[in-house]
Amino acid sequence: MNKNYRKVILDNGITLLVHGDKTMKKTFVSFTVKYGSSGQFFKFNYDGKEYNVLPGCAHFLEHMLGEHSQYGDLYNLFHSYKYSNNAYTSLDRTKYYFSGTSKIKSSIKKLIYSIEKPVFTRNDVKETSNAIVEETKMGLDDSYFAAALLSLRNLYANVDLVDESLSAIGNEETTKKLDYDMLKLCYDAFYYDENKIIVVAGNIDEDDIINYIKGIYKNIKRHENKTKLYIPEDITKIRKENDILRRYVEDDYLLIDYNNFIEGFSRFEVSNFIRYIGITYFSNKSKFYERLKSEGILLSYDGSDYNFTLIDGAITYGFSFFVRNYKKFLEEFSKEIKSIKFNKDDFELFKKASISDIISREDDKYGYYIYLSDSVVFYNEELDELEETKKLSFDRLVEFYNKFDLNNRVITLLTKEGYNG
Repeated sequence: MNKNYRKVILDNGITLLVHGDKTMKKTFVSFTVKYGSSGQFFKFNYDGKEYNVLPGCAHFLEHMLGEHSQYGDLYNLFHSYKYSNNAYTSLDRTKYYFSGTSKIKSSIKKLIYSIEKPVFTRNDVKETSNAIVEETKMGLDDSYFAAALLSLRNLYANVDLVDESLSAIGNEETTKKLDYDMLKLCYDAFYYDENKIIVVAGNIDEDDIINYIKGIYKNIKRHENKTKLYIPEDITKIRKENDILRRYVEDDYLLIDYNNFIEGFSRFEVSNFIRYIGITYFSNKSKFYERLKSEGILLSYDGSDYNFTLIDGAITYGFSFFVRNYKKFLEEFSKEIKSIKFNKDDFELFKKASISDIISREDDKYGYYIYLSDSVVFYNEELDELEETKKLSFDRLVEFYNKFDLNNRVITLLTKEGYNG
């Protein structure tokens, strides 16, 4: 796949990434703001004043800007154009995007105006609040979601990346307290121009799109950065070795997370090495699983995950399991992960399977451009997935593993033991 694109910094500081490809039937457009639901955005200085806001502002704004724009509900409008469109808020970003075959330029303008010229009212905020309350309740039923947020909170000593509600978007109480003034403050503080990335890729003329978007911004006032985040110097101490969250789950859910500064490895290498370790040594196809399953200690492996924490540059990686005897399981897991002996032939098979998977979805150009702004702007990487996979090295895997601090971990357990409803 040709992944060449042009990167333009507009006069106001917005990053624009464009890619013209006549073989693409659809055109993909996204607007990303480097502002999410992480607790690092809860305390900040804006225009010389200190503020402490409730969780969920970024997610609430996602709804307000898209559902209460000058065009009405922008998502419904794009749906009427037969677009694939959506928006989401993660811990460090909010993204609005669509893909379609017609009315692309006018829709780009509508998307930009919806975000740059908000018109939502106090009454709109009240109407939307109830829907968001229901959305916050959905997350409470997701074992990994709850455990991961609790673990993330405990990985840092001096900053709460996650509210005590254990939800990046808040809960019923915090959502009902979010009002127009707080949302407007967060919009003014974080939707500044240098925080924005626009991506346009598809059957387009690159120069035409660049000039068109430049023309749109001639009629939009510059949104300056007047915000300073509160970032403590020492945020990497572990708060707790073991945290038990007593809530209803069918089986105990255990999450083991590590936090390390591992220099000299790309984000791509790290993600593949963590995935390889999880699949090969702890998944339901591993000898470790078979042994502990037969002993009634382990029910199932739920996966491995990693997160590059932008707040300090460290990587958090972890493994999650459904277990019956978590204390015995922890003993066995700790011994296993510290005694891994890598097999080069197994790694090469994993690498070949990864290459085959990439080739099989090589035509998914839209999937690539959905995450383009993330990889380029957030991680400073511009990778060709196929070529980088071919470069994955067994020796680099061993070197990466040897740099682990396997004692630097947080253990999180969801359990029905002691649950009183």
